[in-house]
Amino acid sequence: MKKLIQITSCIPGWICLLFASMMPRDKKLFVFGTHTNAFSGNIKALLLQEDSSRYKKIFIGKNKKIVLTARELDIESYWKYSIKGIWYSLRAGIYVYSSYPSDIHFWLSSGAFYVNVWHGTPLKKIERDVTTGHYALRNRYKWLFQLIVPYLFVKPDLLFVSSPYEKECFKSAFDVDDKVFLELFPPRLQEMKLSSVPLNAAIKHKILYAPTWRDDHSFQIETYMDIEKLDHYLKENDLILYCKPHPSDRSSYDAFSKAENIYLASAEDDIYTLFEECDILMTDYSSMLFEALYLSKTVVLFCPDYKEYLKNNRTFYMDPCKDLSFRNAKNTEGLIRMMEKIVTTRDHTEKLPKEIEPYNVSTHIIEQIYYRVSDDN
Repeated sequence: MKKLIQITSCIPGWICLLFASMMPRDKKLFVFGTHTNAFSGNIKALLLQEDSSRYKKIFIGKNKKIVLTARELDIESYWKYSIKGIWYSLRAGIYVYSSYPSDIHFWLSSGAFYVNVWHGTPLKKIERDVTTGHYALRNRYKWLFQLIVPYLFVKPDLLFVSSPYEKECFKSAFDVDDKVFLELFPPRLQEMKLSSVPLNAAIKHKILYAPTWRDDHSFQIETYMDIEKLDHYLKENDLILYCKPHPSDRSSYDAFSKAENIYLASAEDDIYTLFEECDILMTDYSSMLFEALYLSKTVVLFCPDYKEYLKNNRTFYMDPCKDLSFRNAKNTEGLIRMMEKIVTTRDHTEKLPKEIEPYNVSTHIIEQIYYRVSDDN
């Protein structure tokens, strides 16, 4: 019965998609959308870049709070279900999104040029490459999911790619070839890359803890970490730790709220604002570790559930615990020992594997997108 309800509920969507195909599209009108409730990442970076006034850029927000956040930065922005949000979604010639066209308005997007800027360099398998865990179901029963949630299978007309490694991952994940790629340094990291300064030995270390999400949402931080002991160590060594869970993570990190030197960020906070302030990244199976390498930040792995993760979740393109030479802790004591080494030796060097060296910083990205659209028409 539940499946029948889901199938019948998408019928109005297919009707809207047919109607949208009849609308004239303005190739100089760009609409942007993000998959999270935070105004962040490549979408934010592109909207803040100065481009030719010949193009109109509009952010379509999933909720009114994120719309207000964008407006505070002088970005024209509308709630997706407002009259203007619907109108611009129907008229825009170019959809720029961080995950799927549904970040904006998939059912109103027929006839638009799809630009997927994605939101990170993949470490664990994504999209069509997922064969294990909960998210393998969409590939196993593709015919059903294509009917109910077709936006999960849309092939982009243009796809941002940041390194040769990322390109190889995306070829199979999105089932595309080289002609759809736009090679560039991640826009979300561009300002940090250009403004980076050498680390001062006297700096007060700030640590960003950015755990990824488990497909089964099984991770509970208090099961694996002695938070009181870690908090005491941070206090004794004048350290600060910020925790920013993945936006898709439904696990609880409320146990951090009792700590004095650990700060739990909200879902709406921009992780890259925190990332810029921190010189050490603590993570597990998150693509944030690549971003730390791009910016020469120290990476510490905390992977206490490594075996369980492999069993119940996705496999890797590159296993962080085996294929990369990061410091890796499985318990609180090991984590403190690693932190102590970093603090006492000022060891902040990480070697970037050659295959994941990023492409160069690009300028006038919107202009590049526009010319790619022109070439395809």
